[in-house]
Amino acid sequence: NVATGRAGGVAAPLDVLPKGHGVRGVSTYVSADGTIKGQWVKTRSNDDQLRQAWLEQAIAELPTWVPVADPVPMPHLDQGADILAVIPWGDPHLGMRAWIEECGDNFDLKIAEDLYGAAFDAIARRGTPARTALLINVGDALHADDSTERTPRGKHPLDVDGRHPLIVRVAVRVFVRAIRSLLGAHERVIVDMLAGNHDPHSAHWLAAAIEGYFTEEPRGEIIHPVEACHFHEWGDCLIGTTHGDEVRNPAELPGIMASQARQQWGAAKFCHFWVGHLHHKWAIQSKDYQGVTVEHVRTLAARDAYAARKGYSSPRDIWRIAYHKHFGEIDRFRVSEEYLRTAYLERRGAA
Repeated sequence: NVATGRAGGVAAPLDVLPKGHGVRGVSTYVSADGTIKGQWVKTRSNDDQLRQAWLEQAIAELPTWVPVADPVPMPHLDQGADILAVIPWGDPHLGMRAWIEECGDNFDLKIAEDLYGAAFDAIARRGTPARTALLINVGDALHADDSTERTPRGKHPLDVDGRHPLIVRVAVRVFVRAIRSLLGAHERVIVDMLAGNHDPHSAHWLAAAIEGYFTEEPRGEIIHPVEACHFHEWGDCLIGTTHGDEVRNPAELPGIMASQARQQWGAAKFCHFWVGHLHHKWAIQSKDYQGVTVEHVRTLAARDAYAARKGYSSPRDIWRIAYHKHFGEIDRFRVSEEYLRTAYLERRGAA
């Protein structure tokens, strides 16, 4: 942007910034008598401002496509007062696209919506009866944080299915359906929302959208992804949750639990940390560290092209774990992707 003029040695004010850009640097050429010969304004795209504008627009449109729901009829359970059903939902990666010839399986928005819907239909009423359920979104609910279709930090390109506004709508529908399935099987449902490395910003509006939908639902509680680690106390049990991208060494998590949840950790007999992020690299990795069991969660999502090139592979499934207030974990129930595809999706013609 070059401008010439004379204003007593000061450049004349000009609107030289394109919309959504910020100033990166300015060079002004001045003669000996103070005449401005020219000016070069260097700009760059202001991604934060663009993202903020998109978020404000999305929030303004929320009421048009996220209506407030009527309460789900409460089930009447004769047992399960001492039981907490924990469902760690491993990295959903909604909006990711995979091609079977490249990745081993197909995956897109429709497949994801059908698959996750079937998963919660299958798992909601299985296992030991429990009046309370804890749904843990361990992060990376969305594959891409925004329409740039790159990871926010590393800027790695992502394989994305559809425009970002469409992905937003499907993500809200998927979470709403999952929570409604659990509300139909439990008297109280706690939804623990965590941010991942793929969705550090979108995790916040997703939590807000879900909370808005269930405004009139007295039996649901949404925990927003403000902190990296969350802690849940259930009798003699302490359950920690985190995405895991910030903590490279799982052996650090017991110390984090002891320092951030000091009183609960000191009183608990059974401590368990649920972690996401590593679904492509290992299967469920479980290890005891100084009285705290750290367990990485698998995902139901297919591999993307990056994971396929790296050779990452693990079974695809979702688990329901029952915790007793005084005896800790007492049972587990597993639902695999193969089972869902065969018993639910193919039978309904959705695969």
